[in-house]
Amino acid sequence: MCLRLILSVLVSIAGLASAARVPGPEERIVGGSYIPIEYVPWQVSVLNVSLHHCGGVVYNDRAILTAVSNVSLADLSMLRIGAKVARC
Repeated sequence: MCLRLILSVLVSIAGLASAARVPGPEERIVGGSYIPIEYVPWQVSVLNVSLHHCGGVVYNDRAILTAVSNVSLADLSMLRIGAKVARC
């Protein structure tokens, strides 16, 4: 019983340690690099409340295009669109 408890605690700690190493947003695109927003003014962030959920592009003045897998399980009433404004 005690050995089982110790093993459970160790496995939990190992899981937390690996979760702490989730890459930051700047590390998620393999081979990618930072570019100024002025280079991609059509790029938007689809937010779930206030956290970045996925990316999208401006399709027209009333629509944003993103992958269906990004929003199929999301509560659509909680999604917001965010974009940085580039000063020209």
